[in-house]
Amino acid sequence: REKLREAFIELHRSEPQLLSDVFGDEAARARLANSTEHARLRTLELDYVEASSVAIVVSQAERAALRAELLADGRDVPPVVVIANAHEPLPPTTTPYQQRHGIVFVGNFNHLPNRDAVLFFARQVLPRLLRLPRVASDPSFVFHVVGANQIPPAILALNGTGRVVVHGYVESLRPLYSTMRLSVAPLRWGAGVKGKVNTAHQLG
Repeated sequence: REKLREAFIELHRSEPQLLSDVFGDEAARARLANSTEHARLRTLELDYVEASSVAIVVSQAERAALRAELLADGRDVPPVVVIANAHEPLPPTTTPYQQRHGIVFVGNFNHLPNRDAVLFFARQVLPRLLRLPRVASDPSFVFHVVGANQIPPAILALNGTGRVVVHGYVESLRPLYSTMRLSVAPLRWGAGVKGKVNTAHQLG
């Protein structure tokens, strides 16, 4: 995740407003793009893994990535096993598709990739969708943004701008998901298995 975030910052260096909206001020961006610190953390993480009897990861992709990092450094590779995200079975929402409207994004706004995902979708994807006559003529085609923790100003500013509604934290996702047609997860960097995707599947 650290390496991908550093690459993301470098890729978007010519977009200072985007970087400010996602990461904050210049000092925060410099800290988050510090390759020396990332290298230190990588070494520390691999030290711990190499010293372990077994390493547990959450996906096959992460298993392959961890093994590749260890082998690239000529390290011993312990058994790496996958234990995927666990979710209690729940009855899915049952509203017929034709009675559902809108798109929903759910994410913790302390997690930086979630901030970028909302801004990316609202600024770059949604306008393209709205060029389609069928979408433009449907007033119920709205992008709903849900998430815990303090919402960044750039995301709050989207509220009510055309087809975006920022809800913030909601106590239960079931009532909202029962009305939505689609859940989106437009993440451009990160790691792990996405809980928002698991939840969307869980709630049908």
